[in-house]
Amino acid sequence: MKQLILILVIPLTLLSFMFVSKWWLVNVPDGPGEVIMYGFPFIYLAPGFHTSLSNQIFLLPLLGNLLVYFSISFVIIYIINRIKRIVMSKLIITGIWVITVLPLIFTILIALNPDNVYSLKCNCQAQVIKSGFDLDAQGYWTPHMTVEKAKQK
Repeated sequence: MKQLILILVIPLTLLSFMFVSKWWLVNVPDGPGEVIMYGFPFIYLAPGFHTSLSNQIFLLPLLGNLLVYFSISFVIIYIINRIKRIVMSKLIITGIWVITVLPLIFTILIALNPDNVYSLKCNCQAQVIKSGFDLDAQGYWTPHMTVEKAKQK
């Protein structure tokens, strides 16, 4: 099982974390008003209030989300492995890691934007108006969801 964690659980965790999330339409009274924030189960990513094209990243919710995604991936792989032993070739393992690392590099480059603000948790008093699940909800691969789109969903 230790080998499966390295070759399957970690890539599945990272891929699901990057592509499956939840958007939250929130009202920030002491900020810009209505904005879209991202994260499941905890909000960990918000647009920067200080400048455009920046993000606010909240580290404790980010780590909590990663732990949740890892736990779900671990349970899924564990159950599948108990039902039918998982055996994969080195070519498939390499392919899985390539598919995982390429979007991860892009995500890391976006996270390294010098205008981003990092904090342990969200200090704003956001009131949730609406929320929903979406593939690519973080908006890294397509433009961020707009407030108008969120209100229509």
